[in-house]
Amino acid sequence: MKELNADETKYMRELRTLVGGVIPVLLTCVLSRSDSAVAAGLFRPSLGPTDDINFTRPIVDMGVVLERLKNMHKRIPLEDSDALLSWALGAQRVYRDYLKAWRMGFQDVVVNLAPPEEADSANAETQSLDQGLERDENGDVINSNGEKVDVAYLLKRPLVRLKYLSKTFKGINHVAPSPKAEEVTGIYRELVELARRRSHEERARLEDESA
Repeated sequence: MKELNADETKYMRELRTLVGGVIPVLLTCVLSRSDSAVAAGLFRPSLGPTDDINFTRPIVDMGVVLERLKNMHKRIPLEDSDALLSWALGAQRVYRDYLKAWRMGFQDVVVNLAPPEEADSANAETQSLDQGLERDENGDVINSNGEKVDVAYLLKRPLVRLKYLSKTFKGINHVAPSPKAEEVTGIYRELVELARRRSHEERARLEDESA
């Protein structure tokens, strides 16, 4: 549970960065039809402006579920394994929705999150971002080693976290087996398999669109 607690702190910073900065910047990027949006594979520049909803919908859908994930993880019990299992039963629905909404792409797209204006410091999104991942002097998101982090890496973090949670629940079921632990272990094992299938589907989608 101690390891789960430490990892949770880092994961919450990633979720805050996604919700407070990355998703809003991506929406702006797509709506402006910038080169970064084309590079991310969100749309083909030949499409007309009437197709905007097709470009923005995946980002909006991911943003909505990421907000739910952030709120869910604010309430995660880290001291009581039985309470954690009960939390997991509710969280699995949100993770399932994120797997449906998640889109691959965005490799090498680094989001610049410039420091906010002083007047915006009380804004909820700004406060969320301030508690997120570190930024360099240019406002680019960086990891603990000071390296720039691309959008693809951040959007995939919930899938990585899902795999770790699955291992945690399997461990709980091994140490203290119970019907609830068995149920949660099975649910998250199935979610990890769904995440693998979604990764294959997304790779196929990107290959089709680049053909």
